[in-house]
Amino acid sequence: MTIEHLRFVSKYGAQAGPVKENGRVYFAYPDYFEKWLQLGTPGLTQEDLLS
Repeated sequence: MTIEHLRFVSKYGAQAGPVKENGRVYFAYPDYFEKWLQLGTPGLTQEDLLS
């Protein structure tokens, strides 16, 4: 969910609610993202940052 959160924030900004687009609903996951940061960003590689 971290990647989904980053994509959401990158596209829609830091909104509180969901975004509806083309019949789909997108959400941010700030709590999940914060926990991931606290754990030291497990699974993130240099390649991820470059892509």
